[in-house]
Amino acid sequence: MDFRSLLYLLCCLACQVLGQNNTTSDGYPFDPILQHRPDFARSLPVQILMVGITMTLTSVLIIHLIFTAQYHWPLAQVNYVLQMSAVTTLLISHIATVHVILSTATVQSRTWPYMLNYVAVDIPPMEDNTGWTTAELAAWLLMNATTSGLIQITHIQFLTLLFPSGLERKLIFCLLGPLAILSSVISAERLQCHIISTLHDLSFPVGMPRQPQTGMAH
Repeated sequence: MDFRSLLYLLCCLACQVLGQNNTTSDGYPFDPILQHRPDFARSLPVQILMVGITMTLTSVLIIHLIFTAQYHWPLAQVNYVLQMSAVTTLLISHIATVHVILSTATVQSRTWPYMLNYVAVDIPPMEDNTGWTTAELAAWLLMNATTSGLIQITHIQFLTLLFPSGLERKLIFCLLGPLAILSSVISAERLQCHIISTLHDLSFPVGMPRQPQTGMAH
């Protein structure tokens, strides 16, 4: 490398360092671009931290259920099955989430500027889903719907154990049952919107003008 190339490289590095400074060349006390940066709560480190905490708590809960099975099973078999199903599904969901986050971060670190992004990984990516197929999105949203439904059903069934009278059970099922169903249907609604949008894109060849969509949720 000759002296001219080395000088050019040093100038590029100096420009990059100056561009990352919080103060501008005009003397402003802050960089206006930083105002558009997402909050730290939506950053990748916070996402990994929160998923790690919830996965740890879920692992502790499933270990607790395994060691207390000899006492829990004779008392409430249905509740034990529901809890094990919900916790197992939730743990699988968290493991898959961690795998997707780390895989995406690994792919991002192999391209320029060879570092991790600040923004958290969008899971599942409903807008920019170039790396996801429709089957993968459907499987992911179905997993979320199943996990949410099992957790809500477990809570409702546990409340029926606390309030065993017939009237109280009917009130619990009538008031909380629709909410549990609605919580699971939300994921299916997102999948339906994505499938409709995908079919609409496939129905129009390249270069053909598309009619504006009205009344469709994205």
